[in-house]
Amino acid sequence: MKYSIIVPVYNRPDEVEELLESLCQQTQKAASQREQSDAHINSAEREQARPKVKDFEVLIVEDGSQRDCKSVTEKYIGRLDVKYFMKPNSGPGQSRNYGAERASGEWLIILDSDVVLPPDYLWSVECGVRSEDTTATDSTSDGNLTPHSAKTGGLWRPRCSPSLIHTCAEGN
Repeated sequence: MKYSIIVPVYNRPDEVEELLESLCQQTQKAASQREQSDAHINSAEREQARPKVKDFEVLIVEDGSQRDCKSVTEKYIGRLDVKYFMKPNSGPGQSRNYGAERASGEWLIILDSDVVLPPDYLWSVECGVRSEDTTATDSTSDGNLTPHSAKTGGLWRPRCSPSLIHTCAEGN
């Protein structure tokens, strides 16, 4: 598993549905030559032809909500590798860490529940991870996650030494 997307949520089932739907639409950017050769194809058909990015899991961490999103999450089980956790209210920071402890991805992406991602978001993250000019920090020696940059909502590599590592910058 390459990425674990952790979403702490409190009383926001509608927002979670929009986020999960946007995660179902993740595609790779088409090469510019292919885009030009397929100029006769309309943009909707071109978008459908792009390979889907699937090497990720989604962890929804319900932080003691009264309006939970369990039924919303369950609707996406066949379309996404999605896991739902309910825990007592403790705030978004502890909910992020709760998700991180249960994540299996090589990289952690922390998103707020109201995020709707563009279709090539994860492809852009992948390109950024591969690039040499982007940075972030990983988990500290006490296990807390500390980002160097939160431009993308947060991207961390867990369970590593607290050295600088490569990650994605917004806009790649």
